[in-house]
Amino acid sequence: MADGSDVQSVLQTLRALQQQATRIAPVSTQEIAQPGAPAATPFANQLREALQAVNNTQKEASALADGFVRGEHKDLVGTMVAAQKSSVAFQATLATRNRLVSAYQDIMNMPI
Repeated sequence: MADGSDVQSVLQTLRALQQQATRIAPVSTQEIAQPGAPAATPFANQLREALQAVNNTQKEASALADGFVRGEHKDLVGTMVAAQKSSVAFQATLATRNRLVSAYQDIMNMPI
């Protein structure tokens, strides 16, 4: 049979481990800004991946349009769909950037 001190020490250990697991590590702006930062946050990774996806979509649309102009293929519908996907992705990225800048400015203007 375990006495009360053993149970209390186990509970304290579990609480300490829980606090360590839920603690959010502070991130400096340098870690987010550097493309090759090893300890990038999940948000920074997701943002970087989303920007790369938009960039790839734009490159693909440009390549299809150039190929159509040169006569390498005759898929006008596919070319136009790719161009529209690229445009929508860019507009969404632009709106997201504007929203993030606005949120940053709101935070910076808050009184301390």
